[in-house]
Amino acid sequence: VPDAMYSGPGGVLFVEYKYVKAFPKRDTTTIKTSVSLLQLQWLERMNTAASAALIIGVEDTAVIITSDFVIRCANIRSQDLLAHPISRKDIAEWVSNQVLPSQD
Repeated sequence: VPDAMYSGPGGVLFVEYKYVKAFPKRDTTTIKTSVSLLQLQWLERMNTAASAALIIGVEDTAVIITSDFVIRCANIRSQDLLAHPISRKDIAEWVSNQVLPSQD
């Protein structure tokens, strides 16, 4: 079961959080996480009935994965996170936007 379930008028979101202490030495090295194949498969199944995400943080940045969890998790490199950094504040805002109705 993922680490968190968020629910609001805009929907339900399941999130698995993983944190890596430091970037690998080379930008092209794949980032290793402790996420298991069963966790990734669970996120895939949940994504058919609700929203699901894997959020991987490294130092002060992160990446949000919302589909193709098994493939995308196996191919995250330092350069991917550094090219499109997401701050903790941006992650909190993204989560809120998933479960709260839009303000349009």
